[in-house]
Amino acid sequence: MSDTPTFGTVPTQTAPSAQPQQTIAVAPTETAEPSVFDLLKAEAAKENRKLVRFDVEERPGFQIEVNAVIDYPAFKRYQAASMRGSKDASKADALLFGSLVVAESTTRIFHRGKALADPSGEDINFRAEGFIATFDADTAADAAAKFIGDGHVISLGNTILERAGYGAEAITVEDPTDG
Repeated sequence: MSDTPTFGTVPTQTAPSAQPQQTIAVAPTETAEPSVFDLLKAEAAKENRKLVRFDVEERPGFQIEVNAVIDYPAFKRYQAASMRGSKDASKADALLFGSLVVAESTTRIFHRGKALADPSGEDINFRAEGFIATFDADTAADAAAKFIGDGHVISLGNTILERAGYGAEAITVEDPTDG
């Protein structure tokens, strides 16, 4: 008989006899909860994604999936490109702006619920060279407009931006302490 107790058990005192050693189970010790900064650090390490699917109205059976997380530098880049060098925001090209938002935020294109992939297995989106060539477009933004349609790409670009928080109303939380 061994004098070493089994892990997780505490031996009871017994007289040195032929009786087997009895053990009592010990509950595992609780681990300390992570600090608020550990929680925040874990959140900071996560990739911020907000995947949303939209039907392509002009093309029955097709959907696009977008990541509706658009940082401010990207937003400013879309604005600057759509102004085509002008300093007057009222001269911005709405079609180009919407097309850029859609083309850059689209992660995948679906047909009848199945993600489309190229021969190498890569997901197809508007930035795929094969997609751009298929639609005889010069850029991903042009291909997006040709695939979705001018009016719809402008509306969809605005909807994606709203889902990303631009122009959306902030969600308020009632004070649980009531004041």
